[in-house]
Amino acid sequence: MRKIIKNNKIWAFLLLIVFFTSILMPFTFAGPGRQKGKIGGVVQNIDYSNKMFNLKSEEKEFTVNYTTETVFIKDGGEVTPEDLKNEDKVWVMGPLGEDGKTIDAHQIIWGQIPQIGNKNQSPAIRGTIKNLNLTDSKFDLILKDKEGNEITFNVVYTANTKFIRDLKPSKPEEFKNDELVNVMGKINPDEKKIEAILVCFGKLPNR
Repeated sequence: MRKIIKNNKIWAFLLLIVFFTSILMPFTFAGPGRQKGKIGGVVQNIDYSNKMFNLKSEEKEFTVNYTTETVFIKDGGEVTPEDLKNEDKVWVMGPLGEDGKTIDAHQIIWGQIPQIGNKNQSPAIRGTIKNLNLTDSKFDLILKDKEGNEITFNVVYTANTKFIRDLKPSKPEEFKNDELVNVMGKINPDEKKIEAILVCFGKLPNR
């Protein structure tokens, strides 16, 4: 009974992850070949050498392929592929193949979502890039609170930060001032600073 309750709690956290990552990736699968989105399931038969595993959803089983560019996020922080284990419940984001059974993963997310207000992590913050500085690897992120007041966060990134545009791996040089982006990473709300682990940018579709 305790095991069932524990599994339900984990799944509830995963649902929260889906809610917050919808800020980053508001896509759904509508068919094979070109669609990009997210699908949840249980990891099986993981093969680290060949960078692949089976994903068993409620309806069918998929083969998931990942690369060195794939972003792995556990408990709100970036991890390595080796942290992913069989029987983990995950959400995989990326295009569905022509066969309708293969996913080329761009992001794989699982674990617990950090609580809102946590000073160490934040699911995602959306804002506009200003004062982009490629030399110092930083930029300002401008957003507004519920009252419409402007807030500025200073975002810093490193060589380990993942950059995504339209669900495809990208790089800092493709950043532009005045572009709307979503940033996930370690946040200090008091000092208004973010250490980015994932930056998603490009024009997002309306939800």
